[in-house]
Amino acid sequence: MYFFGIFLYITLPVYFYSLETGRGFVNQCYELAPEITTLIGVAFVYPILVFLFSVIMRKKVFATRSYFKGQVVLASSMAVSLGLIGTFIGLAQMVAGIAAGMGADGDFATKMASLLTAIAAAMDAMSLAFLTSILGVAASVIILLSGNYLESFFPLEASGGRGGAGDSGGSCQRGRVSAAHTNR
Repeated sequence: MYFFGIFLYITLPVYFYSLETGRGFVNQCYELAPEITTLIGVAFVYPILVFLFSVIMRKKVFATRSYFKGQVVLASSMAVSLGLIGTFIGLAQMVAGIAAGMGADGDFATKMASLLTAIAAAMDAMSLAFLTSILGVAASVIILLSGNYLESFFPLEASGGRGGAGDSGGSCQRGRVSAAHTNR
């Protein structure tokens, strides 16, 4: 099943970028917010790098299934969060631009020209806001979908025998529940 995850991870972005609208979307995101677009790209690539490193280090058991799931969730959350940061930056630029346009001095024609210029700048800021959010969510969806199939590469962890904190807590709770039932 992990082959299907690799297939999705590679073909979905390549297919999207091969479409003229998709390529224009990504290029416009990069023109408006190169830092955020690059960071979303890094978040997108991170889980596949963890997976590939695990494949290379297979005999040394680099990562467990739960570790990989955690990295997928981390990358997905980062992509959405970065898109949201782009939204806030864009909205802040929009408000600042309109406020600057409204405070222009001069006659009515000068004020209107200043306001129209501010509205044009606000449209670019709104584009930044929405495009980075869409890019972050799209990256997150691909990460989660592909990661779901990629995790089948990793063996299931044994539910007992490790003595981890989560395991002992569950045993403790089960002991309390059964003690509560026996006292009745």
